[in-house]
Amino acid sequence: MNARNRIADAWLAMRTEFTVEAVHLGATVHAEGETLVATWPEAGHQATSATLGTVGERLVLTETATLRVPHGFPDELLTRFGNRAAVVGRLRDHLSMVERVAGVPLLARPEALRVVRA
Repeated sequence: MNARNRIADAWLAMRTEFTVEAVHLGATVHAEGETLVATWPEAGHQATSATLGTVGERLVLTETATLRVPHGFPDELLTRFGNRAAVVGRLRDHLSMVERVAGVPLLARPEALRVVRA
């Protein structure tokens, strides 16, 4: 098997594992073009979503926290109150394990948590 086929196979396996593991962790998953989006129901004041997209041949897992806050809540506090979700950490750990088994480095380093108002 050539390197190009190994990358394609690993990429497909990673997308499949993202879907299976996110659902296992309680998310709903849908596709937006080439990007997969997993959304966890709101827990307290924050809903969490994770996207698995591509940059070149690398896969990027991005987490977004959607917070419900009062009007006029300062942006600096909004960023401080957005917390990384444990489910996304478990999802990243699982995908890292799949990456090690495949022997193809696909996952880019974690991006900063994106926090948006609801």
